[in-house]
Amino acid sequence: MWQQRMHFMKYSSQQYKHLHKPVKGLMRIQLSHLEVCLIDAQEEHAKN
Repeated sequence: MWQQRMHFMKYSSQQYKHLHKPVKGLMRIQLSHLEVCLIDAQEEHAKN
């Protein structure tokens, strides 16, 4: 994790933003997808 962060710091702020935005977006999508899966699982569990 730290090596990745140091690697990012080597980029200029503009390149950093360009790289960082899609990563954040992907993480957000993955998190919301996981949340949906958890909610579905809880609802299924509640039915039984």
